[in-house]
Amino acid sequence: MLDKVKIVKYIGGKGVETIYEKWQLAKNHTMKRSFATNIHVRGYPSKIIIEFTGHSTLKSFEH
Repeated sequence: MLDKVKIVKYIGGKGVETIYEKWQLAKNHTMKRSFATNIHVRGYPSKIIIEFTGHSTLKSFEH
């Protein structure tokens, strides 16, 4: 069950359990950051990654 996440929300004192696949909880920012990290680790130049991700400066990319 490594690829699943259980979230319990309490509504009126009663726990409602929902099981999600991990990918269902990933937001755009998480995906963008994972993409940038993975291609950076593989040796792509920072200048190219900044163009892909829409960062305006190297400083904002490195943050």
